[in-house]
Amino acid sequence: MSHDSNEASARIFAFYLHDQPDNRGRRLADILARGDDWLERTQGYVQWLFPLPEPSGSNPHAPWLDSETIAAFRANEVMRDRLRSAYLRMLRFYGLRERTWHVEKGENWDDRKTKWATAPTHNNLRITRILRSMCLLGLRTDAEAFKGCLMRLAQLDADCDFDEQALACWCGATAEV
Repeated sequence: MSHDSNEASARIFAFYLHDQPDNRGRRLADILARGDDWLERTQGYVQWLFPLPEPSGSNPHAPWLDSETIAAFRANEVMRDRLRSAYLRMLRFYGLRERTWHVEKGENWDDRKTKWATAPTHNNLRITRILRSMCLLGLRTDAEAFKGCLMRLAQLDADCDFDEQALACWCGATAEV
């Protein structure tokens, strides 16, 4: 699949700004309104919510970022606000919540942790994508708060079983951008 910057920008802008669906007919607001079970078992939406500069190996139809798209995204408050909404939804999915630039366990932590934090899962890769995309697109402070929570959980919560590879990826996701 070749990469055309104009096409990539148009697809991301259409999804984030103009309520256009992804390649499977899902709009941003529809994805964010879905329940945790749907988010867990459904593939392909994370690549649309949190695009990266390289094509996705698991969703070849998802757009990817180029320098012009990154700059435009960073300059557009509406797009950043919608990205932040996606981030907050994913925090709830993981059983976490934001409290004044600090991320902590949420009310649903005990239920949600068993789905991702007590053993390595595909969610480790999702989290890496989320952190890196947020840094690229102008939400570094939020990404650092999320990463900080993950590092605290790894050190202080006996239930969390994050492997060294996941921890290294999460640190690298914010360091390289």
